[in-house]
Amino acid sequence: MGRPGRAGSGGPGRRTRRCCCWTTRDAGRIAPLLPGSSFHGRCAVIVTSRNRLNGLDTTLDVPVELLEPEAAVELLVRVAGRGSDEPSSGALAELARLCGYLALALRPVGALLADLDAGTPVRVMRSANRPLERLTEADLEAAAAFTVSYEALTADLQRTLRTCVWHPGPDFDAGSIGALADSWELGGDSAVRTAQLLYVEGQYEHAGVLYEQVRAAAARAGDERARGRAFTALGDLARSTGRHDEADALFGTALEILGGVADTAGEADALRGLGETARARGDQDTASAHFTAALARARQADDAAGQGYALTGLAHIARKRGELDAAGRLFAEAAESSGARTTGSVWPTPVRGLGHVRRALREFDAAERCFRDAMALHQRAGNRFGQAYALTALGA
Repeated sequence: MGRPGRAGSGGPGRRTRRCCCWTTRDAGRIAPLLPGSSFHGRCAVIVTSRNRLNGLDTTLDVPVELLEPEAAVELLVRVAGRGSDEPSSGALAELARLCGYLALALRPVGALLADLDAGTPVRVMRSANRPLERLTEADLEAAAAFTVSYEALTADLQRTLRTCVWHPGPDFDAGSIGALADSWELGGDSAVRTAQLLYVEGQYEHAGVLYEQVRAAAARAGDERARGRAFTALGDLARSTGRHDEADALFGTALEILGGVADTAGEADALRGLGETARARGDQDTASAHFTAALARARQADDAAGQGYALTGLAHIARKRGELDAAGRLFAEAAESSGARTTGSVWPTPVRGLGHVRRALREFDAAERCFRDAMALHQRAGNRFGQAYALTALGA
């Protein structure tokens, strides 16, 4: 609880009015300090808190909401100690938005504007995973304030708040967070699907942290299948960021764990990962052996998607070797295997690969149809990277 402050006093013979201010999160600690009835009309008390102080006999409750955009810009300008100039008004508005219109973030960021133009912190904040990540003093100040509130929560509420970080959309409701929170400790499907969405969006750091949480939760629950598949997912993240040795180790661990629980489809996915890292290194023979083994296990498990992944890997190798007819057949088979039998849809990656084969054969009309089909499928799936690849292929 903060120390009370007093303001206002009169001279001799004049009535004195006093104002006391406290900050607390516990109504029980403030109630004994309130002035008695004898001070009625002569003393005002202001109490600020991040919690609702139920039980206090209050005259007026004033909830503090997010600042309006204009008010947020005004706070930035005032903290910076300078006037608002028209050329920087757009940058100031963007800076306020990046701060989330939170006074907690606006104040330390505004202090930077005493020495910098608004465009500089905007560029820094846009380039980071978290807006304040590269503004050290502002980040520490905000973190310290949030830590106080976080530590006041129960363990269940702390876990729910951590869950909110992994929601893939900009907004969420009680239902979506509830579904994710309920599955969290068991590494359930909701957490895995969220991590997959983060991976597709290119948010590798966030996806990696969530997959590591899933792996640890699966280990605590004794769920070896979920633990092995989490290792495969972590291997894909390492592979996507060029850490091939680490990826191989993760895929190898996954293969060992999943083989021990007879998860044949999971083994196929781990072997597919090993094939991808070998292909990235240019070791086509090793890659082909892994993809062939992955295809055999996926067929054993009747895993259509797994077959599509393995066939696509083999098709890429055939295309790399200049075996265009074989590559075309494999891409076409992959497109059918990956989804047609289970959902009636076609997986876009082999369709795009087939377009590259048609282009290499100078069958440009057929290639264009493949790339446009892949583009539509990527749009339907919400995969922006896939859309970019398809557009690049159409441009070529």
